[in-house]
Amino acid sequence: GKTRVHCHVRRYLPQHRDSLSRTDVGRRGPRAMVLVTRATGGERFYASVLKTLEAIVIESNVSKSGCFGRKKAPARAFLHSLFNCHAKLTTQYAELRRNGLSLNFTQISNAVNLDGEAAAENAK
Repeated sequence: GKTRVHCHVRRYLPQHRDSLSRTDVGRRGPRAMVLVTRATGGERFYASVLKTLEAIVIESNVSKSGCFGRKKAPARAFLHSLFNCHAKLTTQYAELRRNGLSLNFTQISNAVNLDGEAAAENAK
């Protein structure tokens, strides 16, 4: 069968070779970061991922601080961490579903807190 893919793009300006510590100096040609996925939707999520990735790349070019700045390839480390977290959450969600639970917190819950209100009412 045919596989449909979706691309999410963020344009950015790369670091200028004459001013390595500043991101606002020099003439530069725009570049783009592209995420390719088979998942439909999630435009806001993928836009946030690309924006975070751009910030990590800029931060690692300017200084070696930050949670991913000390890594050999900060962008790759971030994406691998994101993938691993996604895999972990997916398995946790599958376990919830196997036990008959869901992540729909607006459902009326049978659990009652100390004040006698349902847990769903406290979440509002």
